[in-house]
Amino acid sequence: MTTGAIRADDPHHLVMGVRFVSWLIPVEVAQVAGEFLDVVSVNHYELSLDAQAIFDPTRDDLVDLSTGGMLEPVYDIARRPILITEFGFRAADSGLPNTVPPFYPTLATQAERADRFEAYARRCQAAPWIVGYHWFEYADEPAAGRFDGENDNWGLVNVADDPYATLVARTAAVNVPPAP
Repeated sequence: MTTGAIRADDPHHLVMGVRFVSWLIPVEVAQVAGEFLDVVSVNHYELSLDAQAIFDPTRDDLVDLSTGGMLEPVYDIARRPILITEFGFRAADSGLPNTVPPFYPTLATQAERADRFEAYARRCQAAPWIVGYHWFEYADEPAAGRFDGENDNWGLVNVADDPYATLVARTAAVNVPPAP
């Protein structure tokens, strides 16, 4: 119904649907998304624990992300390109608590954050089914927590708008298209 309404009023734009949480996509939902969406939008963070120990795809009818590369199992089911709408890494040297949510890794340094960003972005760039990726987020969250308690070093800049120079330089270098 929604896709039909969008196509009726605006036939020349992409239908992207909701943003799925990668570890919680039911197989049946991925199949249906492929029928109605042009691009599948997915928030995809690395976890600090074994996702399969928490989200058992055989028990919960979830897409099993342990079987392929960067979200390839989602693509194999939906047969639609994927846009990663959130990912990021946090580091302890920011001085922020980095406690909410508790299941994302906290790296030691901003240099490690930059390294992890580059590795993640390179995996996205190498995956022909991924059409883009978005870093979460521009500025750090407050140490006392935002409305939902998140108190993390997700930013390219801190709350005073000072950039994390190593990370910013790396994102700029990694996101430059190759010369023709």
